[in-house]
Amino acid sequence: SVFQNKHIFLFLCLIGTLLPSTIFDSAKFIGVKSLSNSLLQPKVYGIRQDLDISTYASMSVVMPNISVKYKIKDTDKWQVSAKTGFAYPTPLLRLLQRNGTGGIIAPDPDVGDSPHLIIIKQKFIATTTIGKTTFSPSFEVTLGFRKGQFDDRLIIDHPLVYSTLISAFRSPAYSLGFAFEKNLNSKWRLATQNNFIFINGETNKHFRNSSIISRKIGKKYSIHLGYTLSYGEYPFGDQWYLVPFIDIQKVWKK
Repeated sequence: SVFQNKHIFLFLCLIGTLLPSTIFDSAKFIGVKSLSNSLLQPKVYGIRQDLDISTYASMSVVMPNISVKYKIKDTDKWQVSAKTGFAYPTPLLRLLQRNGTGGIIAPDPDVGDSPHLIIIKQKFIATTTIGKTTFSPSFEVTLGFRKGQFDDRLIIDHPLVYSTLISAFRSPAYSLGFAFEKNLNSKWRLATQNNFIFINGETNKHFRNSSIISRKIGKKYSIHLGYTLSYGEYPFGDQWYLVPFIDIQKVWKK
């Protein structure tokens, strides 16, 4: 792979960081006719008390995507939900597979265009509250369906992108997650999510941690300051990689 545009490269790294899951994913729902929108996270709309639809709307032209979260079961202590997601990243991959401005994957006549790829994610989440802390273990399966041959030279050799793409190209892949959230007071909140990723046909380890501290601003807005830390045993060597970020979120009811 050849990286020829620093800004688009960093943008892709950010997308690769956020697509596997939201920073804190629980079995809870946003609420009927409630909406959530932010700079980095997907847009969420509450259809019913037990049904949410979400999408990365800003990416919909180059990567159509949608996720649906629905209730499985509620008990006295646990709330269990499932999330089914779909994405078609081929237009984005082909946009990046070129020489000159915007190119990240160098075109190669021996490789051809990136194949048509459909990614389906099925996630199960359970949430419970212990004191002031919310705990949400999760299990996710990633399936990739492609048309045409796949060449390893199409994989972007970067820690934050590699595990996302290889999970789809060599599916199935599995992710075991553990998320914690704690309200410090009426305005401040801490959240962290850890994911252990297991890829079909690989014994290499992949780990990702995302953590944030959030502050509410008024009734609708929150500002999030955090980071994503990844570790992986890659073909190009074992690497740690850290990306800090800041996000602004708006949650309101129609």
